[in-house]
Amino acid sequence: MFKGVEFTPQQRFAAIAAKYEFDKQFNAAVAMERRRETERGPSAVVQTIQGAKLEITNLTRYGHPLIWKAQTINLKLVAKER
Repeated sequence: MFKGVEFTPQQRFAAIAAKYEFDKQFNAAVAMERRRETERGPSAVVQTIQGAKLEITNLTRYGHPLIWKAQTINLKLVAKER
């Protein structure tokens, strides 16, 4: 890229680390933007008794008045048919 310029191993490592961090942040931003376009409204992360975490999106879609006051939630998971 820069003819005749030598970089120390530390400089090369710092550049690689900076690029890795930039790529990670950029990819996360792109994923969040795509998600924002498809998943309208607020979401919540719930944890099962077994410790699994589920993210539920579009919470205001059905307009349940107590959604934000719930301490427990009963879910039924159904496989989506293709």
